[in-house]
Amino acid sequence: MTSLKKPLAGALAFSLAGCGMLNKTAKLPTYDANATPQSQASVFIGAQNTNLLTNKKAFVSECNVIVGFQTGASAGTTAGLLSNQGGRADSKVISMYYLKGITDEQLQALTDAVCADAEARLGSSGYSVVPQAQLQANPLFQKLNANGKASPFDWGVGKNKYKVYAAKGSTVYNPKYLGAGGGLAMAMKQASGNAPAFMEANLVDELGADAVRLNVVLDFSSVQGDGHGKWIKKDSASVKGKVLFAVSGSVTVVPKDGVTCSKRFGNRECYTPKKLAALNLKYPVTTEDKFYTEIKDATTTGDKVAAVATKAIALLGALAGSTGSSSSTKRTDVNIDAPAYDSVAKKQVGNFIDMALAAAKGS
Repeated sequence: MTSLKKPLAGALAFSLAGCGMLNKTAKLPTYDANATPQSQASVFIGAQNTNLLTNKKAFVSECNVIVGFQTGASAGTTAGLLSNQGGRADSKVISMYYLKGITDEQLQALTDAVCADAEARLGSSGYSVVPQAQLQANPLFQKLNANGKASPFDWGVGKNKYKVYAAKGSTVYNPKYLGAGGGLAMAMKQASGNAPAFMEANLVDELGADAVRLNVVLDFSSVQGDGHGKWIKKDSASVKGKVLFAVSGSVTVVPKDGVTCSKRFGNRECYTPKKLAALNLKYPVTTEDKFYTEIKDATTTGDKVAAVATKAIALLGALAGSTGSSSSTKRTDVNIDAPAYDSVAKKQVGNFIDMALAAAKGS
């Protein structure tokens, strides 16, 4: 079962969004389009260490947009772990949703617009923002980007698949997106003093500005299964899905005053402080605004044949006194209206950033 309740783990709390909105214990708060983002900040934003935000100069060191292309969940029946019941045919159901109708070029343009808008909102909230053009010309920033991974690239959590996009002129260096191999490479760079975190800290020191890391997740559907059971008997299985636009995200700030520097082999090296300011969405920002042209059943003939075949085998096994299992898969294509998707995404990400900035001020 997947859940939107904890969209991000660590800086991003990664049990990623896009995945199941149907919480059995409590109803999630819904973003009110008729109210201001500022008035909803305390409900949606989890703020940590905002007392560290005393500097009024900042630069965006990281801006990544993670776009959901596939969401899915499954559920199944079971006799229970301790059962010795034979003659039983259990079943498993899988539901998959796929985003269709938008190109990498369009999503890169959306990412660039989101990142530029974030800088503009940061400036409007009272910060002196180091322009991207100045950053791109900085040798330290160039070195930072040289140690990242070019985007876009695929990234996934279980049945949920995403693409990661960095702003134009930047790469992705956040180890959360780079997998085990990327994480190992980053660890080796850290040991040699070439890790992106060191370069970012050096930039903070050189520019006299806080570093702002922005990560945004865009999801298009919510899918949740009612579980598979393990210890107890479970005689039914269902998966519920809904097409719904949702934004999850985090803003992490490396405060200038927390960065420490020292000489190493004749070079000045700076270190990221242990305490960082964080402004994370506790709940996704969702909207009922329509961003698609069609929701289409995309279950293939192969899926249907496989479902019939596995069911027949399971029933034959049950008649023979053993426990069998069958599975069926339902696929749904969500064909989107690219301009509408672009508009909805920009609006909802803007709402998130405005709430984060309001929470940073304590309003």
